[in-house]
Amino acid sequence: ADNVTVLEGDAAELTCHLHGYDGSIVVIQNPARQTLFFNGTRALKDERFQLLEFSRRRLRVRLSPARLEDEGGYSCQLYGEDTRHQSGALTVLGEGHGDSGGQRGRW
Repeated sequence: ADNVTVLEGDAAELTCHLHGYDGSIVVIQNPARQTLFFNGTRALKDERFQLLEFSRRRLRVRLSPARLEDEGGYSCQLYGEDTRHQSGALTVLGEGHGDSGGQRGRW
């Protein structure tokens, strides 16, 4: 699982690899364990989170603008015959930390 570091106010992109998605339930959660997306449906009323892609191979979520309080571990859970779990950490840097280069993370 790769981690993502962005500057406060920038966009962060989180990717969950599904490896041959078979129609099972996929849940994306934020560090507070709130469900962001249930399959392709928005569950949390926070318009800063956008679903960019939901395919058989991956699910991509964009967070913009990122805030300091968004920092922490994000998880992706696939509930099928075998429940699979991936996680990745988002780090949000405040002002004065230089340029992060806008990374994209892969879980």
